[in-house]
Amino acid sequence: MRQLELIQYGVTDIGLIKMKKLAIKTIFSHVAIAIISTIVFSVIITFSLIYMGRNEYADFCKTSSRYVASEVSNNLSQKSIKNVDNIKVGNLLSNEDYYYFTLQDSPILIQKSMFAKNLATSNLYIKTNSGKVYWVIKTPFSKKSDFAQIVAPIVLNKKTVANVIIEPYLKETKALNRYMQRMMFSGFLFTMLFALVLSLIFEVRLIGPMSALRNNINNIRLTGKINWKQVNSKDEISEINDELKEITKKMQEVNQSQIEFFQNTSHELKTPLMSISGYAEAIRDGVMEKGEEIDALNIIIDESNKLSQAIGSILYLSSFDGPSKYNYKEVKRINFYESVEELALKSVDVQSGKIEIINNFPMALSVELEVEKYNKLLNNILGNALRYAKSKIYCDLIIKDKDFIFTIRDDGPGFKNGEEDKVFERFYKGEGGHNGLGLSIVKKIVEAYEGEVRAYNHKDGGAVIELRFNDFYRYFMV
Repeated sequence: MRQLELIQYGVTDIGLIKMKKLAIKTIFSHVAIAIISTIVFSVIITFSLIYMGRNEYADFCKTSSRYVASEVSNNLSQKSIKNVDNIKVGNLLSNEDYYYFTLQDSPILIQKSMFAKNLATSNLYIKTNSGKVYWVIKTPFSKKSDFAQIVAPIVLNKKTVANVIIEPYLKETKALNRYMQRMMFSGFLFTMLFALVLSLIFEVRLIGPMSALRNNINNIRLTGKINWKQVNSKDEISEINDELKEITKKMQEVNQSQIEFFQNTSHELKTPLMSISGYAEAIRDGVMEKGEEIDALNIIIDESNKLSQAIGSILYLSSFDGPSKYNYKEVKRINFYESVEELALKSVDVQSGKIEIINNFPMALSVELEVEKYNKLLNNILGNALRYAKSKIYCDLIIKDKDFIFTIRDDGPGFKNGEEDKVFERFYKGEGGHNGLGLSIVKKIVEAYEGEVRAYNHKDGGAVIELRFNDFYRYFMV
């Protein structure tokens, strides 16, 4: 039943949203984004560093091989050796700063700083053009696929007679790869943990306010006090919560207004019905004296007319609850000045001289508008002014560009403090004891044309009803 009431006011029970599902989706989305981002970033960085490391390692090895080839070339040149197929090469030795091997019993020194890694983990040999190989370093415990090959020429008399070949151990770079993989995996785990912690924090900060919002929505009702929980998230959720609170307040006000309307309507209809019923029963039972029956019948007729007018006003007012429609069949050209004069002719108080209507509307101003709405508007406002005026009623019109401002003022007692807004409520009962729908109908008609109506007291005394139409020509043809 509560959901049907909320739907009637255009509010659905969004409290049925499963906040936990949203939290799970939020966590998974954050973790997924973190994982994908970490993997992509780690792969790019890892391969970049491996590529850079391999290139740097290869450059070291190339420099080292050229250095060894240069040393061998210089040594052979000094010994005037031309046939390198019969040279004598000794095994590699080392001290703190150098590697050295003997060539024709002369040492060839190789600085350790020339090599990226330990030279002892690489193959180093001299290969002549005829294919003869002189090993300086040989690493027999590894597969051939574990080595790369870098070649530097040995030049004698401007001719390449042999090559120094260094085969660096690739597992040196593989160790770097493993290190980078471990770093990537560690970074991946850290990022996942960090993303999970952030998601949990986000869940608490998001789902907490949303849960409070859901509880508030589930507690919405049209009557009674609502224990509305405040949401201080300082974001869209708190704004939605405040807006829903305001909407709920307005719904309760509308609901209370409807309840009061039905109560007042029942009272307004019940009073003439009781009078009609009482006099009708008296006539039927013959309890009236001679001559009183005519008076009773007149009272019945008067009360019936009042009842008919009340029902007509209620039906007319309810017609504004739906979409407003412009009735082109009712459109006619109306002169504001003449319409006020015609109404004055029908007023007994005006004709008797008790009240004077000072009509300041422009005599030549005629406008095409809906006659029925205009007549009800004018009759209700002037009728209200005639009811409270002492001697004068002022009708004025101010035109500012496209804006038309109508004011009807009486010289009566005016409104009591705080009464100005209430006079437009349905069946509001003023101090004079009169209650009805007249000014409520006025407000509905004005708002149907996107105008504004307000009530206030004039500085010189008396009540003022002001009608303001912005962009008057949008609805009315002058």
